[in-house]
Amino acid sequence: MKSYRLLSASVAAAALALSSVSAASFSTNFDSQPDGTLASVFSNADFSFHNGFFGPLQDGEGLDIPGSDQWQIDTENDLAFPLTVVETGAVDGGYGDAPSTPNALNGVDQTVLIVFNQFVDITNFSVTLDNSTFGNLSATSIDFVNGATVVLSNPADQTVSGLVVNVASAVGVKTIALPGGAYYDNLSFDYTVSAIPEPSSFAALAGLAGLALAASRRRRA
Repeated sequence: MKSYRLLSASVAAAALALSSVSAASFSTNFDSQPDGTLASVFSNADFSFHNGFFGPLQDGEGLDIPGSDQWQIDTENDLAFPLTVVETGAVDGGYGDAPSTPNALNGVDQTVLIVFNQFVDITNFSVTLDNSTFGNLSATSIDFVNGATVVLSNPADQTVSGLVVNVASAVGVKTIALPGGAYYDNLSFDYTVSAIPEPSSFAALAGLAGLALAASRRRRA
């Protein structure tokens, strides 16, 4: 009886943890730190900034898994060429100033990933591109991603000077991908822990529930 009650309590606690919601906000114009500051300074306990790439996952032998293409952290570039906050302007290859001068997040040469430590629901997302018409001339978008699934893809035409991208809501997000080719400024968003838990959390909860059910059957027997 005691073991069954403890197990049931564990299931209840796990379910409560999965359903709990905490609200938070993030906002910066990247001017609080000097030119050359690592973007990791703006990371916190809930998310972090990384170089990113789009490609297939690999198996234990280092071979590409067909059909598994998704946004991933570029760990090699994170070490060799970490993301930085830079002072923008004409001295920097002709790119325009950051809308909130002088600094912006450098996404010119690589995709910027904002990676959360759990699934979140994003609201009131906003980011501004630099004041130039340079950038990726092909169709680009800011992607809100859940694993291999793009929850929302919002256009972000880098040839529009000072473009402001606003997104009202994106549910069940693990990663935000800002495409390479531009500087990013005035980044802000609100977020809460998503009601959609990670697959591993689903598995853990299902396992606890199964144990509780088995214990219940043994108790009745």
